[in-house]
Amino acid sequence: MKNPTRLIVSLGLGAGLLLAGCSGTDDGLQANTSSSASPGASGDAEDTAAETGGSCTTTGTAPSEAPDADEAASTEALAAVALSDDAAAAPSVTFDASQPITSEVVRVADEGSGDALGDGQLMTFNYLVCDLVTGEKVHSTWGTTPDADAPETFTLSTGTFGEKLSASLAGSKVGARLLWGQPGMSAEESYTGEATNGYLYVLSVTGTQVVPDAASGTEVKPTDDTLPAISFTDGKPAVSVPSSFTEPTELVVQPLIEGTGAAVEEGQSVVVKYTGWLTDGTQFDSSWDRESPDDVLTFQAGVGGVIQGWDDGIVGQKVGSRVLLVVPSDLGYGEDGSGSIPANATLIFVVDILAAF
Repeated sequence: MKNPTRLIVSLGLGAGLLLAGCSGTDDGLQANTSSSASPGASGDAEDTAAETGGSCTTTGTAPSEAPDADEAASTEALAAVALSDDAAAAPSVTFDASQPITSEVVRVADEGSGDALGDGQLMTFNYLVCDLVTGEKVHSTWGTTPDADAPETFTLSTGTFGEKLSASLAGSKVGARLLWGQPGMSAEESYTGEATNGYLYVLSVTGTQVVPDAASGTEVKPTDDTLPAISFTDGKPAVSVPSSFTEPTELVVQPLIEGTGAAVEEGQSVVVKYTGWLTDGTQFDSSWDRESPDDVLTFQAGVGGVIQGWDDGIVGQKVGSRVLLVVPSDLGYGEDGSGSIPANATLIFVVDILAAF
């Protein structure tokens, strides 16, 4: 079984929950950056974990050799984990390292009593990560005081959390607490090339937000009729490039719908739907072509995680807006191109800005 991505985004220590938070090709969006390391490999991470709230305590000694995967035994081991009572406070967990978790397992400790969670919603939560072998606290978003908490927000989907965890989350409510046991990985299984220990996560859901299906607000009619025209048929965008169109040397940002939300700020995470075309009208990618909830992209605006044309064009736009971006090649993929995007290509995008947080 393929292990879901590990939930250690804040540390930058793994693939994380979300490498821009979507499935699909995402041609023309991702900057050419990557990082990899394993949890617990950084002294800075250990120092950070020590300064946060929550605690991990282990009894017993882990087996010297990892046993074969056993879901029933893993479920029993997770059921035996002791969890502190206060769902709103930083958790304290105690587990027996001699009872290893060798399969991915989930336990709902508290179902919550707030708004129901569902696929495609934004979910805000705190989490604690414990090393199942050493008992070390690897990371916590809880602070030493409630004011110091640093919860995360992500789209609830299988692409983000994996099938088992997302299914349990989607059946819960705000206020829910879940234990998630992740088995270790061999060097062959690990993307770092090094074996990793198993991890125990405690998640506490603090909020949820429904993501709109599309932009909404005041329609804006472009005054430049040489720009590509965007239309929608059966809920999906299409482009018409007029013969008078000339490829720009600077970024073109043309609002098509002006939303009523706050302006996107640098560093915020932004949830969008988008389609991209070459200037001959060839579509190279579209989130609208994917099934919900994977029909949205989440990225951090203005920090170089996507092409510069997106960073420059999205920051400052209001949530709820639909924006036409015409991106010259030097703000896209330049002389290298990317996937189906050729070298020196000007790119056309329509982007619905659905949420920012």
